[in-house]
Amino acid sequence: MICSDYELIIQAYADELPFKAMELLYEMEREGFGWTHRPCSTVLQAFGKAGRLAVALQLINKMRERGINPNDADYLILIMACHRGKSGMLAGDRGGSQQALELLQLMQDRGPMPDGIKPNERNWAALLDAIGRAGQVTEMMAWYGEMCQTGEQPNVYTMTTLLDHAGAAGELSVAEGIWREMRNRQLEPDVYCYNALINCYATAKDPERRRKCLRRWSSLPPLSRMPSRSRGT
Repeated sequence: MICSDYELIIQAYADELPFKAMELLYEMEREGFGWTHRPCSTVLQAFGKAGRLAVALQLINKMRERGINPNDADYLILIMACHRGKSGMLAGDRGGSQQALELLQLMQDRGPMPDGIKPNERNWAALLDAIGRAGQVTEMMAWYGEMCQTGEQPNVYTMTTLLDHAGAAGELSVAEGIWREMRNRQLEPDVYCYNALINCYATAKDPERRRKCLRRWSSLPPLSRMPSRSRGT
């Protein structure tokens, strides 16, 4: 077989049998074909989707030993896996949020490569979501501050993620602060943002402000009440 044959077979196995796909990576190397980012990324993302984060981290180390770095899309899949509850990683537990932080730091780490990767807005949003799902609102907002300090600007999706988790934790003052910042940044709230704030008032048992928020949303032009972007990253 030639290198491209291995890449195709690895891709075919990866989603259902990621360990078999990883075996093929090593077989490919034994046959004299050096690893490249494409098949490594295929296997790495498959382990992430399967919730096999420990194995994924081991593979990252092997990739780096061979001069290959995962890209931002690879890390995005792995960070998102930290709250999906597969293979013993419970959605929203503190282990998941800690794993997400470690992945972001690994992403930025220079290691043996010339430089690390600058996390983009989607990477940061996935991290904030993992921390928020663990109920760690203070930590979530602290890392949001870290994100802003890097120069990465939040979008409506990121702000709604913050609102969702602050509201679910009953942190009304935090949620209202997020709402003010969103308006200060001239980000136009969509239906998901309003729903997050309305649910926050409901959790905080504040029916009056909940009704005011609902009336404010209802008074918007129909197009302004539509989702402004696809949910998810």
